[in-house]
Amino acid sequence: MKRLSILIADRTPEFCAHVARWLREHDTTCVQSTTEALSAANLLHFDVIVSATSGDDVSGLDSIRSLKRRQPWTRLLAVVGETDEDRVRREFNRAIRAGADAAVKRTINERQFLLALRACWHDVPPSCEPAGARTTFTLSRV
Repeated sequence: MKRLSILIADRTPEFCAHVARWLREHDTTCVQSTTEALSAANLLHFDVIVSATSGDDVSGLDSIRSLKRRQPWTRLLAVVGETDEDRVRREFNRAIRAGADAAVKRTINERQFLLALRACWHDVPPSCEPAGARTTFTLSRV
């Protein structure tokens, strides 16, 4: 995969740093608020935006809508923090309706995240075997 410019928008600096380490082969910018994400989107071009579906300053879904309006060409990977499977599915659907190109659970591992990112970037279904008896990888697209 080519070197991508990726914006990581999440309210927790630890999560941003963690994802940035996973994306060390790409150029990453980390922000902790919707205001910072929108400012970055005004100043820089991003290939992919990784954004949480919940935020401190505004709804994460509103943030996804705004970011997609600012950079409609950008692929947007939403990160869902829910753990209950029914809530996860509802949040996935809400993220896709808000403009996300794909959505993943926050609890996936590095390999799964990179597969999801690649699938989102190339707009193809991911291929990933379950991790143990319980699948921790979920990618949702409409």
